[in-house]
Amino acid sequence: MTNPIYATWCLSNNIGDALTPWLIKQITGHTPVYIPFDITFPKYMVCGSVLNHAVNYTTVWGAGFANYEDCVKSTVDIRAVRGPVTAARVALQSGIDVKVWGDPALLMPWFYNPPFYNPPPKDPRRYKVGICPHYIHQREVTEWLAGREDIKFLNVFKSPEHFVDDLIQCEVVYSSSLHGLIIANAYGIPSQWIEGTEKLGGDRSKFKDYLQSLLPVQPLDNELFIPQTLHLQQLPKDIDSLYAAIKDRIPPEEQIRIICDKLWKVCPFRLYPKENESGNHNTNTADKTIDPGLHDTGAGR
Repeated sequence: MTNPIYATWCLSNNIGDALTPWLIKQITGHTPVYIPFDITFPKYMVCGSVLNHAVNYTTVWGAGFANYEDCVKSTVDIRAVRGPVTAARVALQSGIDVKVWGDPALLMPWFYNPPFYNPPPKDPRRYKVGICPHYIHQREVTEWLAGREDIKFLNVFKSPEHFVDDLIQCEVVYSSSLHGLIIANAYGIPSQWIEGTEKLGGDRSKFKDYLQSLLPVQPLDNELFIPQTLHLQQLPKDIDSLYAAIKDRIPPEEQIRIICDKLWKVCPFRLYPKENESGNHNTNTADKTIDPGLHDTGAGR
């Protein structure tokens, strides 16, 4: 048997938290063993606004901050962070120059690509519009929808596979969940960040952090980039207006490909030994067998 692979994440079924064990399992073939944030033990930290919880012997691949004022120890091994806002903050207060950023959730299509992911041009998706509320906005969105069936409610508590199955039935997606936006981008679906009445934890910098990572050229000053957001209660109710407002907001395919390639090269567990059917151990050579051309983000749709 191979040695266990250890990781840390928020113990929640929320999609943004569930992606850490899911991605590790997809990449290594092994279900990671959970270790609490504050335990000083060699472990991986992947998705989520949890970087401030990293302690010694934590290896970070893609996590970020929830607040701009959050800090991380200079002794943490950081291979990649979620975006340039986190990277700048880490450099300022810890002196660590993080050269790779991007949310690992963008890699989902490399590992889960349902056969109906790319429908023929004349085969429209089932829903013109999907709405993905953060879990604290689920009741508000349910009331806003008022039982209508022409808009798909995307539930962040579904498994990653089932969440994607629902998501790719939609032509466009509005989301107050950060990972709702990220996964929509990964699968090439136009999306828009929205806010609900109840304020999310943190100072909204996690949205700026991720959305700024998609820019091909970074602004000289992070403050120059102000992502557009809409309030749920300001959205038009008619389906055609909802669709038309963001249908041309195609995710930047080339930038997402570049982010994914860079993330993959610094993934700290991509060569973790896999066990084959006979029980023998093989090195995970996924980096040699994955053809980026076979994992098109679909952003050109």
